[in-house]
Amino acid sequence: LISLSIRSFVFPDGKDLCVRMEKMSEERDMNRDLRRKSDSSGVGTERLVNPRPVSGQVTADADHCAGCSTAFTLTVRKHLCRACGDYFCAWCSPVKRAVKGYSEPVRVCDVCNAAADRQVDGSDPSLIGLDPSQVANHLRHLNDMEALNRIYKAKIRPVEQAFKFSEFYDSELNNGDFRSRPLCLLIGAYSSGKSTFVRYLLERDFPGLRIGPEPTTDKFLAVMYGSRERVILGNAAAVDTMKPFSGLSKFGNSFLNRFEVTELPCPILSSITLVDTPGILSGEKQRVERGYDFEKIVRWFSERADRVLLLFDAHKLDISDEFKRTIETLKGHEDKIRVILNKADSVDPQQLMRVYGALMWSLGRVIRSPEVLRVYIGSFWEKPINPIGAQNAELFHIEKQDLLADLRGLTRQSAIRRVRCQPRTAPTERLLKFSSACVNFGAG
Repeated sequence: LISLSIRSFVFPDGKDLCVRMEKMSEERDMNRDLRRKSDSSGVGTERLVNPRPVSGQVTADADHCAGCSTAFTLTVRKHLCRACGDYFCAWCSPVKRAVKGYSEPVRVCDVCNAAADRQVDGSDPSLIGLDPSQVANHLRHLNDMEALNRIYKAKIRPVEQAFKFSEFYDSELNNGDFRSRPLCLLIGAYSSGKSTFVRYLLERDFPGLRIGPEPTTDKFLAVMYGSRERVILGNAAAVDTMKPFSGLSKFGNSFLNRFEVTELPCPILSSITLVDTPGILSGEKQRVERGYDFEKIVRWFSERADRVLLLFDAHKLDISDEFKRTIETLKGHEDKIRVILNKADSVDPQQLMRVYGALMWSLGRVIRSPEVLRVYIGSFWEKPINPIGAQNAELFHIEKQDLLADLRGLTRQSAIRRVRCQPRTAPTERLLKFSSACVNFGAG
């Protein structure tokens, strides 16, 4: 009774304090909208956010956050993003910045804020030297991935957390899984030219590079773009949510000690991330215990990779037992596999024809696919072509251009793959729901 009388004394109409404050805030926002000015009079015009048309029917009656699906309550207020027109909670719209049409910085959501940060103003070194069309496609891809990340957080991840989806199938996705560049996985026997191929694409050496006729690469090495040259150990990369390697922590320290991430300010890395794997052993060497499950780790990378390159030496076409088991782990991802017949300049044209036929026969016994695998023939290193295979120089040049074009097209394929991965988890989640219902029914 005392509290009611005090409330009536402060607010004669009996309104609650939170309701009155929220109403005052909405009135203040409406008055701010009336004070819109032209674009030239905006604040901080160097990073203005372009308002986008609202998709769907977004009204002030929205009862859930468009970013995380959190229900709006008296304590969880809704905030209007002045760029896209959706309503968000405070966690999904934490900043204010200049928007065209407003005289002062206003609240925007995290996706619109990230899109504004990626405006082409010279602040992103990875975009320097690219064509305007390539820059536009790159920024469009990042914006689409941010939108897909929002859908995952709002609609899919709550279901995964409720039914413990990560304990049955795979770990949850983080920001790094959506913001990462397309991933290219290199697999091959030792001394097949994997590390040399990476150096050939980068046109420079990089930390952790070791090249030799013996098995020199004894670790998984991810080469990705960075503003400065540095090496990140596997334990640090596995806990970094801005990188797509958090799921590797389940393989233990024995693997993380054999995993490194190298960051370089290299132009080609602005559109692709390369993962070099240890050389696959043969003979008695394949019986040596690595300390971790090599096939399972390759399977983990292949599920997230956009392209898998199998490298073969023209003089070593045999497929060992470990190599066969590794290729069998790629089952279900045959569309990602491309084959590189490396060091093809060391044989003459007649021998090259026989080597190509022997390679396709060996692969046909391992990879069960009705389609013929695409094979790129060449010598992928910086040295001149061997005089023995000089007659095939034009063929090697055409194959090189086709391979580079295939790698450049991974950005679009990466976006399509990640969109397909979202509905692919839906049947598994429905199965988990059905299993949970059966368990509850049996317990009852």
